[in-house]
Amino acid sequence: MRKFPTFLKALPEFYGLSFSDMGTIMGVLYLSLFLKFNPLISILLCAVSVMAIKFIRKNFDLIGWMLPRRQSLLMKDVKRGIE
Repeated sequence: MRKFPTFLKALPEFYGLSFSDMGTIMGVLYLSLFLKFNPLISILLCAVSVMAIKFIRKNFDLIGWMLPRRQSLLMKDVKRGIE
């Protein structure tokens, strides 16, 4: 297994915000524009949504939750070469 330098393992950030955080901010701003929220409420919603996303990613395994739970292997799959 090849070892990569740490700067290749880390995701790029801009002022502490990753690409997904910036996408969340953009989505919340578009939603608040569509719903005609007050600018202060929009800023508060952005901050709360970024903190919620960071909390969920840190404390919950979303990949394991979304993967299929199929653990069995059928003989017809083995015959086709699918393992």
